[in-house]
Amino acid sequence: MSSPDADIEIAPWGDPSAWRDFFQERQLRRDFAASLTLKDPCVYVSHGDFECQMASPRMDGESVSFLSYPWVHPSAGLPHGRLRVAAALSTDLDESDVILGGAKKLDALLASVARGAPAGCLVALVPDCVPLLTGEDVEGIVRRRAPALGERLVYLNLAADPRATLFEKLFAKFHGGGRRRAARGRVNLVGFPDVAGTRELIGLLAGLGVRVNARLLPDFSVAEIRRWDGADLQVLLPHRLLEAAFERAALSAKGGRTRSEDGVPMAAAAGRRAVAPPAPYGLAGTRRWLEAVLAAAGKPRLLREAWPRLSADAEAGFRRAKSRLRGRSVILVDDALAVARYSDPRRTFGVPLLPVLREMGVGVRFALYRAPGKARPPRRGVRWFSSPRELGRILRGEPCRAVFSNVFFDRRITRAGKTPFSLSIFEMGLAGAVRSLRRMDGVTSLDFYEKNAP
Repeated sequence: MSSPDADIEIAPWGDPSAWRDFFQERQLRRDFAASLTLKDPCVYVSHGDFECQMASPRMDGESVSFLSYPWVHPSAGLPHGRLRVAAALSTDLDESDVILGGAKKLDALLASVARGAPAGCLVALVPDCVPLLTGEDVEGIVRRRAPALGERLVYLNLAADPRATLFEKLFAKFHGGGRRRAARGRVNLVGFPDVAGTRELIGLLAGLGVRVNARLLPDFSVAEIRRWDGADLQVLLPHRLLEAAFERAALSAKGGRTRSEDGVPMAAAAGRRAVAPPAPYGLAGTRRWLEAVLAAAGKPRLLREAWPRLSADAEAGFRRAKSRLRGRSVILVDDALAVARYSDPRRTFGVPLLPVLREMGVGVRFALYRAPGKARPPRRGVRWFSSPRELGRILRGEPCRAVFSNVFFDRRITRAGKTPFSLSIFEMGLAGAVRSLRRMDGVTSLDFYEKNAP
């Protein structure tokens, strides 16, 4: 079983702690790479057995999932950026290929792609489990077909590096390496998805004289990678997994250390300044974020005068919605040893959950696991449990209607008469704060499960 800082996630079947795992950190970490979405047309070539494609869930926003992924848009239900697949091809290796090798299948498929792939379309080759285990000479085939495919071929050599991503390879291939002259007053955003909240933040910055030059992750494009050097400031979302993905890409493209002396991840490893202010969730969080970005861009005084005008509508809408949530509360269930994650937005996918709930006026109660026989110190707002039976009594007995869980349909919660909610309901920005509050109002006022619980 892996620690939160492990490079590769390995979890046993029948994990004895699964009954009390509501956050699902291990599974979200495992599936995170699927959220890094290329927006350019691409032919995806899988070299392996077709069943290997079933190891990870679909995250198209249209299929029911086991988990509520934080990177799925809360209202449209679509991932950040829609994957543009020109074609998805597979060598579909079978038993005979495992014994005799599937190199001929791959060679023929790549030759066909070289002849038929649309002009300008990227080609991503990903070997799956079988060729990695049998030790096929995939690299030799790539070298033979590379002249016909040219620069658009991207080969993910997972045998050499199981953590490699398509984003990392494309950043290394198309990033300018700091050769372009950076324009003052322009910034790059790292970790801000292509959703309404981000677009609204970009509009706010533009109105304050700061232009967003490029935006990368969780979705990305070659055009944005190419113009990355056109800004002299990088603004990062505090999100541990996205930081790690970008640091790997920056290191691959540039080499050298990837963290500055003050610990700010150097998306800048390309020689640009970088800041990582607290994420812009909620009204207060959005103001702090704008202040930090403007200060780093050399315009520290602009927001003070502009804020009343920019925030008036959102503050009025927020006050109206907040008045309906007075007296409501939610439950967070976790292990006592893991509760510190709620004080570190980098560990909650960038969402500062407790401050946002506090601004909404929503009370928070913790249900924390302690091993049987361990001391249970009295703490305000904390209920302790050591067994499924105790947890069930807490969920049924607490006078609130909502429980946090990243499980998409969590029957532990609904059978207790409560409504599940997850990180995916929260949006960035001023208008996003109002939309998030209205969703929380809906969650905490829903009495369907209370009326129909067994």
